Amino acid sequence: MLAPTGTIAFLMDCDTTGVEPDIALVKYKLLAGGGMLKIVNRTVPEALRRLQYNAQEIDKIIAHIEKFDTIEDVEEAAKRFKAV
Repeated sequence: MLAPTGTIAFLMDCDTTGVEPDIALVKYKLLAGGGMLKIVNRTVPEALRRLQYNAQEIDKIIAHIEKFDTIEDVEEAAKRFKAV
């Protein structure tokens, strides 16, 4: 491996920066110049396609994951807590 492996893997459009399996829905990449990049695991849309979700459904699910970092129904849970 050549250093810095994280940067090289990122430039090569890899999902991970090492040999470990990628199990997170969302990853955060600290940028050398400052700031952070948020990336939704690229296997999620492929898995949804294999489960026969249509393109519009996949886009909505990915947008939800990007916003809340989870596939759970965050908005409904928040409404329930406000009602209590």
